Amino acid sequence: YIIFPIFLIFAWRFGKNKLIWLILFISLISFAISEYGWRQNSITNFYFSPSRAWELLAGSIAAFISYQKGVKNNDNLAFFGLIMILYSILTFDEETPFPSLFTLVPVIGSVLIILYADEKAFTAKILSSKILVGIGLISYSLYLWHQPIFAFARIYKQDQTTYFDSYILLFLSIFLAF
Repeated sequence: YIIFPIFLIFAWRFGKNKLIWLILFISLISFAISEYGWRQNSITNFYFSPSRAWELLAGSIAAFISYQKGVKNNDNLAFFGLIMILYSILTFDEETPFPSLFTLVPVIGSVLIILYADEKAFTAKILSSKILVGIGLISYSLYLWHQPIFAFARIYKQDQTTYFDSYILLFLSIFLAF
């Protein structure tokens, strides 16, 4: 988040086309690092910025494309992107190496939505619902609150939290995020 804007300032002078190719090249290197990393040390790989950079850079490439060509209306591709994200939410678990090849599923799903869900698309209408927009507006705050709340609960309960405890902690996190 800090390095990428500085990188853009210096790389912008080479032109947009060369910059996109450079970002694509860096993305491939980062992806290779993440593939190697999950096999060697999955915890370090998860927190290691070079192994996660490709995920953010995929969004950057999508932003460049949508800036140049606009967001297209393709309900099928946008909805497929949403299905890819939902699939990863519902099927990935702690055994799924992340980041890894599996991470392509939600990343490509996100890129498809960015590129093909214009305001007329069915997927855009789903994602524009008041409840999802509301969650989106507090998502960063929710992200910041949930971590210490759940961490302290695990310490207090000595890793014996129940589903009921988790729901209470989730509602507390949402309340504080709001």
